[in-house]
Amino acid sequence: MRIITQIVKAGKGRYRIFTEDREAFLLYRADIAKYDLEVGKEIEDDFEDRLCLEVLNERAKNRLLYLLQAKDYTSKEMEEKLRTALYPERSIDYAIGQMKYYGYIDDERYAHRYCEYFLERKSICEIRRTLLKKGVNREVVSTTIEEIKEEKGYSEENESQMIRSLLEKRHYDPDTADEKEKRRQIAFLMRRGFSYSEIRRGLG
Repeated sequence: MRIITQIVKAGKGRYRIFTEDREAFLLYRADIAKYDLEVGKEIEDDFEDRLCLEVLNERAKNRLLYLLQAKDYTSKEMEEKLRTALYPERSIDYAIGQMKYYGYIDDERYAHRYCEYFLERKSICEIRRTLLKKGVNREVVSTTIEEIKEEKGYSEENESQMIRSLLEKRHYDPDTADEKEKRRQIAFLMRRGFSYSEIRRGLG
């Protein structure tokens, strides 16, 4: 048994429900009325199971469907969205599982599209770092990058050209730049994920 200690308004008709051990749920006013929740009330240990089955599982799934109308996400990003919205782990697992089952979330497809779009806009290192941060499997990232590079005939010269293009936009002139200016541009490019050797080739 747990006791509800606080019910705090969270905006847009939603309320944060606290028990003595944690912040438990984020529910709508209608949910609170339906389950007769109030401060001081004891809730059974299996109440969360019931709430997930009757309300939160489908609500979590519908939340993901709504988000996916605007853009693609990785599994990790979707999990973080639901976790931030205080959905219980079992509802998160259910919703993510449904999205994967119907093909709405596919990390391999996401990685392929991301690489295809950014290969000539970002360094390989930055693409890799971003995809790993988004939760895509390391092996999937490496395999996908190599596949896209092969498809597009990508080579080291592409990286050098990308660096020269970035420097041109930053009005860098190798003929007039002093050492301080070169160091500043090198630091910028390294933050963008280019290796030092690639930068030296691009600097001219």
